[in-house]
Amino acid sequence: MVPPVSTSTIPASSRSVAPPGAPGARVPSQFIGLARQLRQRIGAEQQGVDAAVERLIRPLRPKPGFTPMARHAFLRRIAAEWGALPSAGRLGLVAEFSADDGLRIADLRCRSVRMQLPGWADGGDELGIAVTLTLVGCRPPLFVHEHRLLVDVGLHALGRRYQRASREDAAVLADLRVLAEAHPSAVLSEDREFVIVASGGRWRGSITRVKSDGVMCARTFVA
Repeated sequence: MVPPVSTSTIPASSRSVAPPGAPGARVPSQFIGLARQLRQRIGAEQQGVDAAVERLIRPLRPKPGFTPMARHAFLRRIAAEWGALPSAGRLGLVAEFSADDGLRIADLRCRSVRMQLPGWADGGDELGIAVTLTLVGCRPPLFVHEHRLLVDVGLHALGRRYQRASREDAAVLADLRVLAEAHPSAVLSEDREFVIVASGGRWRGSITRVKSDGVMCARTFVA
């Protein structure tokens, strides 16, 4: 099971928020290019995944005056179909059903986002990747669906990761999972800055707030 984390609910169109501060020295264009390509591959499947998720959970969602009582076979099929969703941006998945616990889904994914950057001199945005956790639980009549924002990584930080460690996409995604796994302890720390050890280096960044919840914003990656 991916670790339980903050409770930030974000819309499927994901517009993330990063902390103030200059983006730092320019990253060589070849590494920004690799970061951009990864973001594009993740974004290419995003709309289809969102639509499929809504199709799967819509029959489980209570309505005024009506609470669905899904059969075991139906919940088991949802778990199987969820596991078969496109996986280019997926960092981890639990999708299972049991008669005792019902349907349990925890889907850790990257999303293509445009990060809002309040406080930057030009007031602009930065393209980036967000790591989110979708949680679904159904043991009729109980139903839970949450979508949590854990981590924001702009193209600058992602480009530094490509520059300073393995350039294989799988290795980069594994290091994004390292950030997500560090989220629970990082946001509870009194420190507003974080340094997270990953393969070939360290993510550095700060904790910002979306509503009342902590989000890790990776600013760079150093060797």
